[in-house]
Amino acid sequence: MEADEHIRLAREFIADAVWLEARGNHRLAAEGIWGAALYAIAAGRHRRGMRHGNIREMASFAAAIAADNPRMPETGWQAVKDKLHNHFYTNRLSAEEAARRLAMGREFAAGLLQAAERGEQAGAR
Repeated sequence: MEADEHIRLAREFIADAVWLEARGNHRLAAEGIWGAALYAIAAGRHRRGMRHGNIREMASFAAAIAADNPRMPETGWQAVKDKLHNHFYTNRLSAEEAARRLAMGREFAAGLLQAAERGEQAGAR
């Protein structure tokens, strides 16, 4: 899968997560945001000539992107992985907490997507 397909799927997952959340399905919405973040990271890594990487490499990449973007939550990776991805399995977040975490996760995934798109532009010059 190439970067463009990763970007398309990340955007699709974000849109699906919004749709699911609006219908009260926070668990699937949470997993959708986790998936969107993974696809966005994969896209960014591809744009920079990197392989997908293992979970540690993806976490490090996400942290570097967040550190370069003051509008992104620096703890976005941990929150998306430890709260949203975990919520899919455990259903431990209240509806209010899930809504708050989902909003942060969407912001984090959107920042990763923007970085992936900037990577493409930088490589095209």
